[in-house]
Amino acid sequence: MEAARSALIAGIAICGLAVVVLSFLPWVTFATRFSGEFVPEVNASFSGAELSPSRDIESIQEAEAPHADGWCSCDVGIGDGFFTGAFGLILIASAGIARLGGRWTLGGGAAALAALAIAGIAAYNAFADWNAIIWTTIPVITEGTVQPALFVLIAVGAIAAIDGSAVWAISRSAALDDEEAYDDTEDETEDPMEGTEAWA
Repeated sequence: MEAARSALIAGIAICGLAVVVLSFLPWVTFATRFSGEFVPEVNASFSGAELSPSRDIESIQEAEAPHADGWCSCDVGIGDGFFTGAFGLILIASAGIARLGGRWTLGGGAAALAALAIAGIAAYNAFADWNAIIWTTIPVITEGTVQPALFVLIAVGAIAAIDGSAVWAISRSAALDDEEAYDDTEDETEDPMEGTEAWA
């Protein structure tokens, strides 16, 4: 059981590292939606650190886009990738708590919750309807295509959630077994003369 638990904790740490890396890889590539004689071709990729589906293209269209080459209406400054990256660090810390601190149950539970948050944020981005305005010589309406890194991030989050839940379950079961063994030991060490005073 100890070997299985150690392997699961190592898996959580590896997943956490993978999440941090994937959070800053390209998540969406935008390309010109309607091409024409006066519409330049646009093809630009943005990482998770720059994106969030919460940025609504309709609200941007009401204002004038900045005349800055490469400006994208999808850029939120602090994108959802920062949040998944932060939860990835929590995964790594949870594995450290479980391994070094010996708090198996606490580490497994924290890892499972962080992994669910990662998978949820990644799925929210992966299945969003991505559209954006990108400035070249004129504002160009583009359509986004989700990149593989985002789907891999969902899978890694799911794996980490399963690992964390397994660590929590194994650790909880081991703790209950230890409590039962301790209770049995107490019963065996009771004073055999206890309760015989009434016969004296």
